Amino acid sequence: MSVDFGGMRPEEVAIELYASAVDGKAKVKQEMKKEGENRYVAAVPNDREANLFTARAIPRHPDLILPLELPLISWQK
Repeated sequence: MSVDFGGMRPEEVAIELYASAVDGKAKVKQEMKKEGENRYVAAVPNDREANLFTARAIPRHPDLILPLELPLISWQK
């Protein structure tokens, strides 16, 4: 997937694929790897349908403790 960071630097953001726990399977939270200037890729288990995964951008900083409810998480729509 391609990511537009606006005024942020790529190292200030983690791009992840996320899928909620379903049918007894654990949630999946996989950080995507940068491939090229603004392109990110990831390999995830094939134990659930692809449409159950969504990409999200999360602020990244060594001093940051980030609860899921924080409004700074940007989910792909």
